[in-house]
Amino acid sequence: AWSESLDALLTAAPDWRALPPYLREQAVAAQLRALGETVSPARLRDLAGALDTRGRAGVDSQRTLALTASGCLRLGG
Repeated sequence: AWSESLDALLTAAPDWRALPPYLREQAVAAQLRALGETVSPARLRDLAGALDTRGRAGVDSQRTLALTASGCLRLGG
């Protein structure tokens, strides 16, 4: 039930920046898991920090996570 509730909350969140830090990291973790990437506390902090300051964060050499103009978290190429 917790996992489903978290997924619903993250899906319904209008702006990633409006989420508390823990939920921001959980949104990033969900994106990483969907990509088959490693999830660690340090990586989540680094990616969430980059998203917060620059609006984008490199997952690897070819993929990035980025915030849209409305604050939604999206995967880019």
